[in-house]
Amino acid sequence: MHGRYPLGLLFRYHECSQRLRFRFGCVTIRDRDRTGASDCGTNVDSFRVLEHTADIGFEAFGTSREELFANAALALIDLVVDLDTIRPARELTVKAEGSAAPELLVNWLSEVLYLHDAERWLFRNFRVENLGEKGIVATARGEKFDRARHRVKMLVKAVTYHQLDLNETPQGWRAQVYVDV
Repeated sequence: MHGRYPLGLLFRYHECSQRLRFRFGCVTIRDRDRTGASDCGTNVDSFRVLEHTADIGFEAFGTSREELFANAALALIDLVVDLDTIRPARELTVKAEGSAAPELLVNWLSEVLYLHDAERWLFRNFRVENLGEKGIVATARGEKFDRARHRVKMLVKAVTYHQLDLNETPQGWRAQVYVDV
């Protein structure tokens, strides 16, 4: 990341270099190694947090739609807990449907959030097995919430359609999503 940024925590995960750079204002707080959602082979960002007055959002990135959906789910979980504390110990199949791509993205993220809220799942990575125009099937790896190891960063109530954006760019795919907190 280059240039100056407004006060507030902004992070950008560089999956291919496996570095997470935290910045507060214009000062780097710390760098640390981190594993990502998938192997992309390019310098496409996975996600970054967006600030909003009442909600919080994120941008997710991917070289393919499948990678974008996986990275969006990873960004959602990262809003809730630190990804480094999650062990990818168990697999779970996650499915969602929608009438169009934006609705499918919201329903997919809502299903991931439901599994966290109702069944206490935390996921460390996602592998999209099948992504069509109206449905997604993915394998999520993670574990159940453990109060001794997982510190909740914030409670996410719902995924919204507010300023929802999903599009293909010259670098790949990009989504902007805001959630109620």
